[in-house]
Amino acid sequence: MTPIRLLLNSGFSGANAFLAIALQQGLFRDAQLDLRCTPGRGAYTAAQRLVPEGFDAAYGDLNALIELAATEPAQELPVAVLLVHPRAPSTITVARDGPVRGAADLAGRSVVGHASDVALRTFPVYARTAGLAPGAVALRTSDAVMAKLLADMLQGASDGVFGYMTTHTAALAGIGRDAATCVRFLPYRDVCPDLMGSALMVAPPLARDQPQVVAALVRVVLAGIELARTYPAAALDAVIACNPAADRAIEEERWRGTLHGDMADAPGGHGLGGGVDEARLSRAIASMALAFGWAQAPAAARVFTPAFLPRERAA
Repeated sequence: MTPIRLLLNSGFSGANAFLAIALQQGLFRDAQLDLRCTPGRGAYTAAQRLVPEGFDAAYGDLNALIELAATEPAQELPVAVLLVHPRAPSTITVARDGPVRGAADLAGRSVVGHASDVALRTFPVYARTAGLAPGAVALRTSDAVMAKLLADMLQGASDGVFGYMTTHTAALAGIGRDAATCVRFLPYRDVCPDLMGSALMVAPPLARDQPQVVAALVRVVLAGIELARTYPAAALDAVIACNPAADRAIEEERWRGTLHGDMADAPGGHGLGGGVDEARLSRAIASMALAFGWAQAPAAARVFTPAFLPRERAA
């Protein structure tokens, strides 16, 4: 058995139900992998924590890995080996009956989010692509739980909240509110179609010294995704077994939104987990470089490698 320390995007939830069911069904064990999962502190923090904290792998945001490669080029960096979200999950959520209907309406407004939120961290790309002038939107950070940020926004404390659509839907459901009737989403994927979401990434020593282990890890995660898609009830059973405090109905909705939204196929994507179209990834990197003013943008090959994917997924 090869021990693998995996840093999650968060705790176990519907968003990573495929990992929960793969664990419960013994798929990692059958592949001779002793997987040990550590709850994360948000998808954007996974890439920066992977190597310094001694993890072997992480499930987190690809854009954060791009930023790390651009700003810390001398560091030993993780590499993404499996794209799970071909479509960016990020959104700015606004009140359905409010004045904000689209990106242009954000000018002169305030939007709040957690400091490490993917949508907040990648907002410069969204703003530049949408034609918003620098500084046109007031950005605020808060440590309050997501449900409170959304409830306060609906009461007029802010004009919008950064986050994932699935996270906001779940948070609103947790306080008895139906997202479909009280909020409007401004999805990043509508403005920045080249941006992607979360990926499985691994530490350089694992990729370099144990490529067969990385390939096995990728195969098991792909099998977990297929299992969770085919048997959603069993996947939710696995989530609750890993996280007994979770609300099953809320996590079921979160998995449904993740599967049919973030993981849905997109131009240059491969549906339920797979490779990355290099041209699309290069465009995403270039858009980030322009928005953040990086002196040099990292090459796509520094961020993602298809080397560990099954042949039919790598192209």
